[in-house]
Amino acid sequence: MEKWVPIYAAIVATVVALIQFSQWKNQRIGAKLSASPRVHPMKPPRCSHIEVDVQATQNSTSICAIYIAAYKSKLHYFLGKEPEEIVGNEWHKMFPLKIEPGHGWEGLMAINDKERALAASYNHVRVMVRHTGYGRVISKPITKFLRT
Repeated sequence: MEKWVPIYAAIVATVVALIQFSQWKNQRIGAKLSASPRVHPMKPPRCSHIEVDVQATQNSTSICAIYIAAYKSKLHYFLGKEPEEIVGNEWHKMFPLKIEPGHGWEGLMAINDKERALAASYNHVRVMVRHTGYGRVISKPITKFLRT
């Protein structure tokens, strides 16, 4: 029985450390991003816009840019590789824009031929938001929105 006590203590300490690390990581994210499709009532229904919603979480942050980035694969994104191609939008004139905690910014990003071409050429496309808070860049995958 005595030889199990150190093993149990090591397991408990590891679990507590993982929980604390997760809480620390979540607290330092300065913004939260939501991206959802807007479907146009065509036959067949087709995604015409992407609704982008950025919320400040812990501290105020300034949105510096919102753009679409294309990667060869999810693995390239997770390894921190540079995107293969970047597509901007008409929003660059309104940034930087400061948002306070509990507040946010939202807009509709039109899906045109150049955005759909990214999804046809690359396996992983994301909406990217560059901001001044912790975690500096947040993103959401949108490949399936562009392919519908």
